[in-house]
Amino acid sequence: MFPILRLLCVLLLHVTGTLADADPVLKQSLLSDPVSVGQTAQLKCVLQDGNVDTYDVRWYRQSLGETPVFIIQHKVNGEIHRGTGFTDRFQPSRDSPNNSYILTIGNMVSGDTAVDYCEVWGYIYGDTLNMYRFRVDTVLFVENITV
Repeated sequence: MFPILRLLCVLLLHVTGTLADADPVLKQSLLSDPVSVGQTAQLKCVLQDGNVDTYDVRWYRQSLGETPVFIIQHKVNGEIHRGTGFTDRFQPSRDSPNNSYILTIGNMVSGDTAVDYCEVWGYIYGDTLNMYRFRVDTVLFVENITV
């Protein structure tokens, strides 16, 4: 009987401890300001209840009528992994003082018009991998202005 009671106490402490810890939350603006062809755009994801220096971040893009595609991953250790076709026009960074992830896209082209979003993931509770994917998207619209 004692081992069962002990197990129940351990489980209760684990569950209440887990519930007390807030999961990280990402906030992303719904719309970017329109950007002209050739300009640079910056997309930002702000992390709440977490620290940007402890999570890897991935950015995805979804064009109208298409499935989402992987743009880039920026790991905690600084490694950068790019999706197929995404060149160094796409630069990830972290803004630690503002607890934000930033994706800078240089030399915008009309094909960059899309919905872009980020996800963070990492080891949160011991050896358990917890993924947090968010669909609070930023709609990026590239204007094709002719002079």
